[in-house]
Order: sequence, then structure tokens, then C-alpha cells
Amino acid sequence: MDDSEAMIFRPGRELQGSNRSDIDVFGNAWIALENIVQDIAGAPPQPLRCLPEMPSFAGLYFCIPQNDRLLKYWDTIEDRLFKIRHCQNIEGIERKLALFAPPIDPGLLVRAAAAGLSIGDIVAQGAGEAPNYRFQVLSQKANELVEMAKEFGTELLQVLEKRDAEALSQLRSTHEISLLRLVRDLRIQQVQEAQQMLEGLREARRLVDKRYVFYRDIKRVIDQENLAMISHGLGIASEIAATVLNAAGGTAELFPTFEFGGAGFGGSPVATWAYGGSNIGDSSMNWAQFFGGLGGTLHSAAHLIDTNAAYERRWDEWKLQERLAAQEQKQIDRQIAAAEIRVEISKAEVREHEKQMQQAEAMLEFVKDRKFTNQELYEWMSAQTSGLYFQAFNLAQRFALRTERAFHFELGPKSDGTFVSYIGSSGWDSLHKGLLAGQALLLDLKRMEVDYLERNRRELEITKHISLVRLNSDEFLKLKRGKKAKISIELPEWLFDMDFPGHFYRRIKSVSLSVPGVSGPFAGINCTLTLNSSEIRTGTNIDDESEIVRTYSRVESIATSSAHGDSGLFELNFQDGRLLPFEGAGAVSKWTLELPREDNRELDFTSITDVIIHLKYTARRGPGAFQEHAREQANARRNDEKTPFVVRLISLQDEFPSEWHRLTHMQEEKGTRVLILDAVQQRMPYYWPGMTKAISLQLGAFDGRQIQGAELTVDEEVKYPEKPGIPIWKNVDWGKWKFVLPSSLFPNDEAQHANLYLLVGVSILQQDA
Repeated sequence: MDDSEAMIFRPGRELQGSNRSDIDVFGNAWIALENIVQDIAGAPPQPLRCLPEMPSFAGLYFCIPQNDRLLKYWDTIEDRLFKIRHCQNIEGIERKLALFAPPIDPGLLVRAAAAGLSIGDIVAQGAGEAPNYRFQVLSQKANELVEMAKEFGTELLQVLEKRDAEALSQLRSTHEISLLRLVRDLRIQQVQEAQQMLEGLREARRLVDKRYVFYRDIKRVIDQENLAMISHGLGIASEIAATVLNAAGGTAELFPTFEFGGAGFGGSPVATWAYGGSNIGDSSMNWAQFFGGLGGTLHSAAHLIDTNAAYERRWDEWKLQERLAAQEQKQIDRQIAAAEIRVEISKAEVREHEKQMQQAEAMLEFVKDRKFTNQELYEWMSAQTSGLYFQAFNLAQRFALRTERAFHFELGPKSDGTFVSYIGSSGWDSLHKGLLAGQALLLDLKRMEVDYLERNRRELEITKHISLVRLNSDEFLKLKRGKKAKISIELPEWLFDMDFPGHFYRRIKSVSLSVPGVSGPFAGINCTLTLNSSEIRTGTNIDDESEIVRTYSRVESIATSSAHGDSGLFELNFQDGRLLPFEGAGAVSKWTLELPREDNRELDFTSITDVIIHLKYTARRGPGAFQEHAREQANARRNDEKTPFVVRLISLQDEFPSEWHRLTHMQEEKGTRVLILDAVQQRMPYYWPGMTKAISLQLGAFDGRQIQGAELTVDEEVKYPEKPGIPIWKNVDWGKWKFVLPSSLFPNDEAQHANLYLLVGVSILQQDA
């Protein structure tokens, strides 16, 4: 892609950065050109003769500047498309994916969305990919993240409390100012009340003064009362006089009546005395009048005395009122003084209250406008802290889900074949801003840790050394000859049932590689071992295919540096916090071995005798019925004549040097040479007494040279090859093997001699009676 393809232009728009002041009018000449020149890509196709010859702008001084960023985007897109088309992941490693992936639970996605989790996290959780670290390491880190989320939650609660306290403080200040305004009116009214009370006391003082003056200056007896007293006295005197006269008249009535005169003519003196009832009666009446008058006089005198006494008492009362009025004057004077002080106090209270109002208003203004830690700050802090808390909780929850995945990855399913979900998806309560969500998540982690300690039992630990020659000699020969730099290795289930039938849940602990061969000093064996896929039998139900978990997403590789038990690590440490290469994958697996000849110049490929995979794995022991079934399958595989149970690759030059020397230095006989071997059985890895065995032989050259016309004789019995002209023999017995080989394999130049091998396969057909 050239620069012109990397640029996207629009008419009338300037190039990026063209509006800078240091670019003159000639700096954007291409803008005018692209408005004049016709867009050929967007024009309809026309015959070539109708198209005018377009000028080439490649040589113009003003050219299209290269957009490095856009070119980088195109390179990224090309890289992603290449990886997609070649079934590679984002790291460029080829992946073999399952043809039918398990369906995704829609309810799980709904719960994940409600909890704020991404769909990618849930899909990754269900994918069952192996984590990078062990459960203990992830659990510790998950607890740290949950504690961090709890701290954010606690801080959020504190911020909310401070925000509410600040809002309450402002509300209290506002209400306080309103209340102070009301109290201010009350204070003013109290001042007015005190003033009115003072005026009332002064008015009372004037009243008391008047009463005091009245009682002080009042006459004891007024003139009318003196005239009445005189009148009463005169009346009494008159009554006394009348009484005395009545008494004198009564006394006079008791004396006899004397008549003096003359009797007869000329009046002769005559003296007569008369005394009778009239005299007594008149006297009694006069005395009665005397005593009646005396009683009236006494009554009048008593009335006069009583009046005088009333006047005395009245006078005493007036003097008392005078004295009381004087005391009241003193009391009212003190009350007036107190009222005046009260008025001043009320005025001072009003001034103090106004000052308090000013201070309260200044405080409210400071709290609302000038205080940095005000309600707006706490509103902002609560929003920020809430976002951080949500992010921290999501981070902790996602990491807790990874920890749970590590838990299930290390311990596998329960005895009933199910997986327990510990990390809930409904811990976040948006209505309450997620408070206590961290505590709930921590409780889920602790429950998982307790179950981990209960279920983490030691499993069977087994080491198996797998020979590529025995497992797949054809692939080994292709690797040895250099025809293929990459070979496939499959480790089937029956291979492990040969050793321990009835085991299940076989999982790799570590894998190391040995490549016996001759290399230069301090030269490495540059080999790459890649796990393509694996499967784990999680249960003992023979007919249930769902108990076989096939993992395609775990793609790992190791690169070896030495030829002896190289695990691809500097130091194989089973206590490493990270999982070892291939750890946790199924022992029943498919591999790719890469040993390019061009990358191993110092390695003599002809000297490679085998490729050994040292497989350390764990397993669980199944019940008796499952063991018997596995043993029957292993025996059937062992007794299969088409697939030898024991395979031995023998380098004739290395393991039979004497016979090889005689072969290469003997005289030709009719264009052939003879090789006699009679100790092959002793070189086999196993010996089975009392068992019938089927032996197959294959003769070949390590360099891939074709061998035509080879013949085999066993104890003077001629054996014919399975296919004419191809040196492969079936059903061969142990004994003295005589091979007749063409001399063309051994020219005069010893360097051109064919390096022959003999591939011996043994199948156990049945046990002899």
C-alpha cells in the first residue's frame, strides 16, 4: 500500500496541521489541485480513448505527506486479519477450537449485566481456560483487592456521612438564621415590654405618691364632723336638762296642794291642803319621762363615744396607709430601677442577637461559598469515590471469578460432576450505592477458601516416560531424516491404561523432553513442544461422553535448551506461584514437536536414537467396575496384532557393530550381502514368558534410501515380506535372523554406506495355558 492509498482526502479540507502560522499559501497547494483534478476512482468507467492523459503529480514539489499513524492502523488490521484467517489468537499462536462450543446461559448474562460485569468476563469464566497462577496466589491477591474495595466502600460511607453532615450543617445554619430573625423580633418586643413595664411602675409610683400625700395630709376630723359632734353634745345637754326637769316635776307632784285666799266677801284668808291620786299619777309620769330621757341621753352619749372611737380607728387606718404608701414608694423605686436595668439588658440582648445573626450569616456564607470542604466538594468526592468503589469492586469481583476459575481448575468438579459457584453476581446493590458489597464478596472468598482446604486432597502422582519410537516410529523417522521439522504426537488414553487401568482425571503436572543424540560442545537442542489439545475424563461413567472434557483453548509451548529432561524452565519448581507449562491440562493429549534442522546446525540428526517425553501427572482411582473395563480395553489394545505393544528401533551400526563390520567388509555374492542377527530378543525392553507373541520387522535406512529386494530367513525358514519389494515382515519368530541385502547399499566409499535400522514390534496375542 503506497502513501496515496493511506490518505483519505475530502474536497475543501486542509491537511492536518495546515492551519499553522508557519505554513504559507503554497503549503496547501494540493487542496486546490484535488478540487480541479477529477476523482478517477469515483468516476464511471470510460473507454481508454476517451480518457485524457492525466498529469502525474508524483514529481511535484507539493506531495501528499505520509500519515504514519494511519499506516500503523492499516498494519494492525492486516495483522488481525492474518491471525483470524490462520486460526491464531491475539498472540499469534495457532489454536484448534472446538467445532461446537457450549451454549451461553442467557440468565447468566442477565445476572452479569445486573452486577455490572462485562459479557467477556462471563464468557471467559465459562470457557474454563487455565489461569496463569495457582489458587493460593490468586486467593491472596483477591483478598487484597477485596480489602481495597472494602476500604473504598468505607471511605464512600464516610464521604456520604460528611456530605450529609455538611448538608445538615448548612440546613442547621439556615434554620438558625431564620430562628434568630424570629427571636430578634421577640427581643425587640421584650424591650418594648420592659419599657412598658417601666412606665407602668412609674405610673404606680405616682399613684402611691398621691395616696401617701392623701393619707399624710388628711384631717383627723373635718368641720362638719366637729359640728355634728357639737350638735350631738348640745342634744345630749338638752336631753339631760329635760330629764332633770322631768325628775323635778315628778318630785313636785308628790307634795300636797295648799290653797291660800279669802273666803267670802272681801276675801277672807282661807288656807286649804289637797292631796290625792292625781298627784301620784302625775309624779309617776314625770319620773317615767325622767328615766326615758335618761336612757335617751345615755344612748346619745354612747353614740357620741362610738363616733369618736370610729374617728380614732379611721385615723389609725389612715396613718397605716400613709406608712404603707411610703413603703410602696420605696418598693416601686426599686422596681423602677430594676425595670430600667431590664430595659438596658433587653437592648443589650437585641444588640447581641443582631451580632449573633451577623456571625451566623457570615458562617453560612463561609460554609456555602468559602469553605473548601463544603457540600459541593463532598458531592464531588462521593461521585468520584462511588466510581472508584464501583471500579474497585468490579476489579475485585473479576479477580475473584478468576480465583474461582483457578479453584475449579485445580480441584475439578465435585464427586457428582457439578461445579459449585461461590462468587455471586448479585452482590452490588445500586440502590444503596453498593455498600457492604465488599463484605459479601469477602465472605464468598472465605467460603471458597474453606472448601479448598477441605477438598484439596493429595491425588495419585505418577511419572511416565513416553518413547516416540515406541509410540509412533514413523513420525520419529521422519524427524530423524529431516523430512519434517514438525511432527504430531498423540497420547491416547489406552497408553496410560496400560500402566494403571481404572484411573481417571489424569492431569499433567509437568512435562520435560529428552532428545538423545550427539551435538557439539555447549550446543543446545533447539526444540519446541506445543500442546494442541487435551481431554480429561472427569467421571467413571463409561457411556457418558459428557464426562470427557476436551480443552482446546489452552495453548502452551516450551522451548528446550538441552537434551536431557529439559522442561523449558530455568528451574523446575513445583512450589512456583505460577502454573508450570502444561500444568492442569489433560494427560490424554495431542502435541506438536518442532525440531528444525536449519535451527540445529550443531546437532547430528543421524545420532538421534529417540525422543523421550517425561510426563508427570496426577490421577484419581476409579471404582472396580471402571478398572475392569479399562483393563479389558488395555488388554485388547495390547493384543492387537496391527498395533504392536512394544516397539524397538535398533541402529545396526551402533548396537551390532561386529555384525555391521562383517556386513560392510564382506565379499559380495551375486550382488548381495548377508547380515546375521541372533541376539535381538535380549535387546528388547520386555520379556514375557508363557505368552504368545506376534513379532513384526521393518528394515530401513535412516537417510530414507529405498531398500529393494531384501530377504529374511529365520532359522533356515524363509519369510516373505508383507508387500513385495518392501522390507516389512509380519509374524516373525525369535531366533537367528538372516538378512540378504543388496550390495548397492554399501558402495566403496564408506561415507556413502546406508545407515540401516531395524524396527522390531511385538504384540501379545494371548496368555499361554
